[in-house]
Amino acid sequence: MSLVIDGLTGIAEDYPIVVKQPKYKCKLNTKSDCRKEMAKIYRESRAAVIATQDATRQIYILQMISKEIVEAPIEPKECKSKTGLAYFYEKCGFEDEQALRDLTDDELSTLRKRLEQSMVDE
Repeated sequence: MSLVIDGLTGIAEDYPIVVKQPKYKCKLNTKSDCRKEMAKIYRESRAAVIATQDATRQIYILQMISKEIVEAPIEPKECKSKTGLAYFYEKCGFEDEQALRDLTDDELSTLRKRLEQSMVDE
C-alpha cells in the first residue's frame, strides 16, 4: 500500500501499488506446442499455482487453437516451394512422425480431406 495525501482535503488515503506482470509468451505454432502448453497448465493446476477454473478455461482455448491448426487449409503455393516429409509435418502442424501417429481417426480423416483439397486447388 502507498500513502497518498489529497491536495484539496489534506486527507491521507491508502492506495494499492499496481505492478504490471510481464506478458506471457509461448509458441503455439503446432499441435505439439499446444499439447506441451496444456501439460504445463495441468501441472500448475495440480500444484495449486493457478485455480482449476482458470486452468479449465485455458485448456479449452488451447484445444480450440489445436483444432484450428489441424483443420486449417494447406496452401498449395507453399507446398510447391518446399518438399520433404519434414515440411509436410510442419505444414500439417506436427513436429515429427510420432505426433502424426498419435492422431485419432477423426483427425486423420480431417487431414486427408485437407490434403485432397490442396491437391484439387493446384
